[in-house]
Amino acid sequence: MDIAILGNGQIWDVTKIRDDRPEAVFEDLFSGRSLKERALAFDRQHAADHGGRAIFGAFLEEGKTSVTGRSVTLAFESGNEEAVSAAQTVLDEMAVDCARAVEMVTKGTAVKEAWTENEKKMWQDIRCLVIGGGVSRGETGRYIIEKITGYFRKDPKLRPIDVFQGRYPGKESGILGAVAYAVPFILHEGEFSQDACIIGIDFGRTELGVGVVRLDLRMNKIYPAPSTQGTAEGPFLFYKSVSTYDPDALLPFADACREYSEEERARGIEIRTEIVRRIVDLTREAIDFTKAEGLSVSRNIGVGSPGEVSKDNWLVSSTQYLPFFQEKDGFRLGDALRRTLEEGEGFTPLDNGSSDDAVGTQSENGTEVERAPSNNDNITGFNFHIVNDGIAAGLANIRFGLASQEEMREGRYMFLGPGSGLGGGLFYVRP
Repeated sequence: MDIAILGNGQIWDVTKIRDDRPEAVFEDLFSGRSLKERALAFDRQHAADHGGRAIFGAFLEEGKTSVTGRSVTLAFESGNEEAVSAAQTVLDEMAVDCARAVEMVTKGTAVKEAWTENEKKMWQDIRCLVIGGGVSRGETGRYIIEKITGYFRKDPKLRPIDVFQGRYPGKESGILGAVAYAVPFILHEGEFSQDACIIGIDFGRTELGVGVVRLDLRMNKIYPAPSTQGTAEGPFLFYKSVSTYDPDALLPFADACREYSEEERARGIEIRTEIVRRIVDLTREAIDFTKAEGLSVSRNIGVGSPGEVSKDNWLVSSTQYLPFFQEKDGFRLGDALRRTLEEGEGFTPLDNGSSDDAVGTQSENGTEVERAPSNNDNITGFNFHIVNDGIAAGLANIRFGLASQEEMREGRYMFLGPGSGLGGGLFYVRP
């Protein structure tokens, strides 16, 4: 299967979708946040009509004190007739908005202000729509996809679009997509011809995850993992995740475009350095794992990251809450990861208490950490290839999720990953 990346994944802020809300962007209409807002609006109206009684307020996500998007799923799966009906109403609204947005994008009427005419045309002539992300999980996802499919089939004037439910709607899609992004580099270099162990990194604003998979490069097949190291479920030989950084410490850096004082900039660069070290520490653990298991691991590592990524591996936009990670800051993430890995310095979160091997512990932004002793083996020759996280999720669900489906056809595939926001991507696929 050949997959060419056509779009930069930044489709969340497309506008001109609804005439009654022309300022609403795609993410406002199709995301976990949108689902939450619709549920709250439904409860307000329902309470006014039924003596103050709310529907979704009775289905709170564990650990939450207010309605979330997950509340709609819980209501939908509850078996309670009234709750199921309420959930269907909300899901119907969101599915129609998604379908309308896709229709408008393919017609060239819903656009981004910065798009050129060529970019507008690029999103037209869509053959398949793949929906992943947390909103697409399970029965809720199947219901949404059924409604979107029905939207395109009911009107003979609309071009038929095949709609698929993503196989990897959760965090695993980020790592598997990063792995998929590394594959062309591996094949181009002739590093492996058939079987390869590949490291994928999912770099999020709140959590970092690193995984290792064994892949049949010819068949796009992930070999089952005999046992998983870490906390993940799925096809990983190794998996581990840690927090990216203290969220409160990142709040001052919400606007990547504003001017910062010298003091703020120094603090931001300090945070950036620590985030890079955390990614590298997990990468080193993954490499050490493959060595201990007697496995040869690829020196091409994929990294799914927030933000728009240029052809030269720079982050160029949409890096809110990640301080000074862009090209305009003179910072290239892939180069920083490679240099830090070669320096042999690491950072390891504490798991359960202190370690006999620890050099020492300290409290950093409310998180207990330990500085583990380096094995002093500088790890050289690894390259980090950066890809937008929405595109990574699309690659995972197309290359590994749909590759076995006989009904796949050549053409342009749009991916949408509705989670807390809306990731996306555009691909040309030759099965």
